[in-house]
Amino acid sequence: MKSDELATKEGEIEKILSLAEELQEKNERYSTRISMFRVVELTTIFLGITISLLFFKVNEFDIVNFYGLLSVLVSIFIILASFIYTIEYIIVRNYIKRRRRDSRALYEIVEMLRELGEFQGKNEGWSELDRAQYRIRLSRFGIWDGDSDFPHRNFMRKSEGYK
Repeated sequence: MKSDELATKEGEIEKILSLAEELQEKNERYSTRISMFRVVELTTIFLGITISLLFFKVNEFDIVNFYGLLSVLVSIFIILASFIYTIEYIIVRNYIKRRRRDSRALYEIVEMLRELGEFQGKNEGWSELDRAQYRIRLSRFGIWDGDSDFPHRNFMRKSEGYK
């Protein structure tokens, strides 16, 4: 039995489509989490600026209080900077790596499904409407992420023989 025939057994394409849909959902969850953490970062920056301005506004501005105020502001800055660093480089970057990895896998699955759909469509005599429905179902998978126009550009160039 050929591998193409094995892959097009009843329900095999549905299993692969389910896997692609699962990866799509994971990518959407990763994007939501990334956005949420970016909002937390921006809120933290805003609160840090607000607190700094309030300290300057409330305290009398003289040289004695200036050094005490400066030490408090530097401490607040260090705490906020380490908080933002932790969010960005430990949490957000991890989600971005996962999303890119799953996006590459999703891209491969969608390409495989396109090939299998053509093969199965010919073997089972799909109508133009059936083929259109299948293509529409495949086109709804987001194989691009928000970080670039086409994150798999380098991957595609390597697989297509480009430099």
